[in-house]
Amino acid sequence: MFSMGILFIYVTGMFLSWKFQATSCLIVTLLWFGLLFTIPESSLSLYGTGNVDKARQFLMSVRRWEDINEIGHFEDEPSNVRQGDQYSDTASVHSFLTSIVWKPILMVTALQFFLQLGGVVPIICYAHDVFKIAVGEAANLEFYLVIFGAVNLVTTFVGGINMDQKERRLLMLVSQVLLTLTLVMLGTFVYLRDNQDIKIIQSCEWVPNVCLIVYIIIYPVGVGTVPGILSGEILHSSAKGFSNSVVMVLTSIFGFLTMFYFKLTIIALGPWGLFWCFAVITFLGLLFSYFNLP
Repeated sequence: MFSMGILFIYVTGMFLSWKFQATSCLIVTLLWFGLLFTIPESSLSLYGTGNVDKARQFLMSVRRWEDINEIGHFEDEPSNVRQGDQYSDTASVHSFLTSIVWKPILMVTALQFFLQLGGVVPIICYAHDVFKIAVGEAANLEFYLVIFGAVNLVTTFVGGINMDQKERRLLMLVSQVLLTLTLVMLGTFVYLRDNQDIKIIQSCEWVPNVCLIVYIIIYPVGVGTVPGILSGEILHSSAKGFSNSVVMVLTSIFGFLTMFYFKLTIIALGPWGLFWCFAVITFLGLLFSYFNLP
């Protein structure tokens, strides 16, 4: 949905002023808020509160089971049925201090740290400024943004489908290697173009476009999807609600800091230094994934 929203902003930005664009986003947000009231309670929550009949009806409607007996194998699994005191999604202070709870939290938080500070979020959200830095004042800059957003949407969809069919650690490592190389190449091109009078560099204005498109193709394959999937798999079930809250808060803080200091980083390091900085952080994330990711 994030990728679809980004593409929506890129497309509307071609035709609407920021005021009408903000209004269109408000309308979509209100529609989304209204749809929230149509979401039913989950089967796990219904089982936990003793509403077994409603839980069964929910499972039959969602999984399209025609015979109620098909629910039998689902209810026989202890992990799926938690009633009364057996159902708990909160963690006490003591349980949080145990390694089986905080180690997965640290793992997922570290992956999100390198994801956020590695430049993905500002490159997508500040794509207009990034393309101006990389390409210059091109007449068809908005068209590049739409292509960029469309590629991001398609690759995110394809990456999500294929995630269960591939080795996630390998996908993570390969994507981080390629992202690092792409950022290094992009930063080097911008540096040579702006500081060196090399004719062949001046005539290769297509290079940054290719780098950015390759970047957004690679991102959803591993870096953009693996941390989220691991969050649902390795966070301990006895403290999943608390653990997810911690990870989401820290991820939001990392994203905010990256966005807040984006333009300050350009001023401090220069446009090429920005891409090199992102490359270094992505490479550090690669080392972390290599030594710690299961």
